[in-house]
Amino acid sequence: MKQGIPELENRICELVHQFYAFYVSAYEFVPIGDSAYSYMVENAKHERRYLKVFDTTTQKGSLGAKKLKQYVPLMLELSESNLFRDLPKPYYTISGDLQCSFERFTCVLFDYIDGETLADSYPFSDDVQTRLGEQLAKLHAVPLTHLCSQIVKESYRVDFGDGLHKNLKSLQFYKGDDRFILRLQSIVLPKAELINRFWDKFCEQQSIALQSTHAVVLCHGDLWGGNIMKRVNLKLVFLDWEGAVVAPIERDLFSYVDSEYTTLRLAYAEARQMNLSLNPDLVAFYAYRHQLRNLNQWLHNLLNENFDDDQKENDLEMIGFHCLDRWTSIETTVSQVYEG
Repeated sequence: MKQGIPELENRICELVHQFYAFYVSAYEFVPIGDSAYSYMVENAKHERRYLKVFDTTTQKGSLGAKKLKQYVPLMLELSESNLFRDLPKPYYTISGDLQCSFERFTCVLFDYIDGETLADSYPFSDDVQTRLGEQLAKLHAVPLTHLCSQIVKESYRVDFGDGLHKNLKSLQFYKGDDRFILRLQSIVLPKAELINRFWDKFCEQQSIALQSTHAVVLCHGDLWGGNIMKRVNLKLVFLDWEGAVVAPIERDLFSYVDSEYTTLRLAYAEARQMNLSLNPDLVAFYAYRHQLRNLNQWLHNLLNENFDDDQKENDLEMIGFHCLDRWTSIETTVSQVYEG
């Protein structure tokens, strides 16, 4: 989120101490993410924690809060084991829970990971690709039988189709004067044919995925640059495990299939001592689903949520320059995977 929550900030020191017995002497809003509000909190000894806050009155915030019980215990288990420790460790509340709630907010507290994300590091250097390929291979090699946490399993189902079509219809027939929605119309409506084509291709790939059986591993589920932190020692840490899932390797690799990520795939294959061959049907399924799901969420935000102007500007930019403008190149990349 792009702006903090003043009513929360007025009480943040009191609340973190009340639930976590952590005395906050300073805090700072971190303008990242699109489902939660993020804060760095610090005590007098300069020990830092990362506070993630969900506003449950919004659709995205409510869904994000509900998912905490699915993935935060997994993060704790991984961080306390030798299976995969390069992630932020969550903290228990003083009552022994891994989250706390007050008024309309649900919060979780993590280790603060110092460093820079790879959000603005595209295209990744060969060194970063090698490190990322090795880290991803390490995660995918985690024996599922060694884990006690209950982890979501890939179902290949669609949970956003009705919402997407409803939002597109609402946008098409909107007759008001909201300047953000009018700009949204100018961005989205000329792309109607492309959106319909993407949806048809996605449905084809979903049908194929549902009819097939695939080997599965533990996947992060949302491994883009903004969820990868590079520390001062150059070690990569995976952030934001909301999408953690037991799924085929393509779930984490579909974004790294074109020629500029050859180094990443080679490092991954070498680390796992395997001949890496990605299933083009699954690559296509995940690529189309990812883009359509993101489009739906940003449409929903602009049409139905009462976010501030900075957040609306961000969502318009995401739709125009990080979503629809890339779809033709995504189709080309998917075609190349089939040909390769």
